[in-house]
Amino acid sequence: MSKGDYSDQMRTDPEGTRSRFRELAARVKAQREAREKAKADAAASVAGHDGQKAGEEKIPSLAAKLEQDFAGVTQPRDESQEASVKPYPKLGEAAYYGVFGRTVERIAPHTEADPAAILVQTMTMFGCKAGAKAHFRVEATDHYANLFSCLVGQSSRSRKGSSFDYVRAAFSLIDPDWVTNHMATGLHSGEGLIWNVRDPIFENRENKQTGGLERVMTDSGVDDKRLCVIEPEFAQPLKLMSNPRNILSTVLRCAWDHKQLRTMVKNDPNIATGAHIAIIGHITEEELKREIGQCELFNGFANRFLWLYVKRSKVLAEGGLMDDATLKGIAFDLKASLSKALAVGRMHRDPEASALWKKVYPVLTSDGVGMSGVVTNRAEAQVLRMEMHYALQDGSSLIKKVHLQAALALWQYCFESARYVFGDRLADINAQKILEALKACSGGMTRTEIWEQVFNRNINGTAFELALSTLETLGLSIKRSEGTAGRTAERWFYKEKS
Repeated sequence: MSKGDYSDQMRTDPEGTRSRFRELAARVKAQREAREKAKADAAASVAGHDGQKAGEEKIPSLAAKLEQDFAGVTQPRDESQEASVKPYPKLGEAAYYGVFGRTVERIAPHTEADPAAILVQTMTMFGCKAGAKAHFRVEATDHYANLFSCLVGQSSRSRKGSSFDYVRAAFSLIDPDWVTNHMATGLHSGEGLIWNVRDPIFENRENKQTGGLERVMTDSGVDDKRLCVIEPEFAQPLKLMSNPRNILSTVLRCAWDHKQLRTMVKNDPNIATGAHIAIIGHITEEELKREIGQCELFNGFANRFLWLYVKRSKVLAEGGLMDDATLKGIAFDLKASLSKALAVGRMHRDPEASALWKKVYPVLTSDGVGMSGVVTNRAEAQVLRMEMHYALQDGSSLIKKVHLQAALALWQYCFESARYVFGDRLADINAQKILEALKACSGGMTRTEIWEQVFNRNINGTAFELALSTLETLGLSIKRSEGTAGRTAERWFYKEKS
């Protein structure tokens, strides 16, 4: 805690601050005494060795003590218990349908990664590899099998990277050239993304023989427009998007929609047509809450992603033991499914699937509440794309009820993940910041204090007023007038919802 933070807390809640520091000092003292006692016990055990027999008697007791002391380290943290007020999302069995489910079943015993992470990354890569021939038409809009997915975990212990390694290894066996040339990392700019799937570039140049202008191809472009972007540090592109000059968010939204990608810049005439782009991102929960901006929440960027909360599924001290034969079997099955998927064109639902879709459509298209509602407000389109993936793995242009049921199970996990990560956080990020400050300040805060301490005097006046109005409208804050030496001040307090 900085000196400034300490001073602020002492001013607003002096007794509570002193109490917290006393508790912290007591914990530090207890931990120090425990370490000293452990050292003394270990030294006594070593000093008490009397020949080999005596040592053999002492070693088991010492090992038992170490096992007891480090029990909290060797056991995986139950993250669901750490946040017991919000149930940890659970993936329904229906989502493990077909070759995707069998892939997870084979990989899961050999990794600490979350099965949900293995599943969605397998699907994302599969849809990208299958290409843009398969499509489903809704009114005048065609949807394609390109997913944007992002794994959210508490820390590196959530094994986000490990969950991708086996999936990548399997696709490397299927088509090593595609993995090498059509998978990329480093999502920094919209211009860079367009360049990786660019059309041929032509320029008008003078013909020295005729003196006239002729159109000359200066770059042959990219023939295969399939691109799977892997971004293990997804916080970085989110941070870059906060720069008004960065067009990455705009280009990504167009890429999800399968629209033409281009920039209206004179010196950068690159265009990409028919690009089939999929994205796999990894980010921690803290980074996501900190870096995702108000603009990305409301401009349609966030709800084009599937957000999945993942954690470590088990403890494998020496890693997995998958043999080559198992990995080759996974690759063989995925390759067989891909060969059938590549032949699929326009897709439709069969009568059973269509009947189920009509039942769930009103729920999928209802508006969500808060930040979790904002990031899941494209549910019907996401479920459509997922059911396409489940049908494609069967090589079927006809989406059946079982495919839709699998997609709904996976979407339910994504929906619960969003609620788990964002909880009851408000969609208005500025209002959320004020709310958190008011909760921590029992004496309330004046407008000036909020403006200075919460926003460091760096917020648009309209946005500031809107945030305060939002809290008041939702019944999360109340304001009171108080007299001062000058004009009347307005003090805001947190109000618990009844």
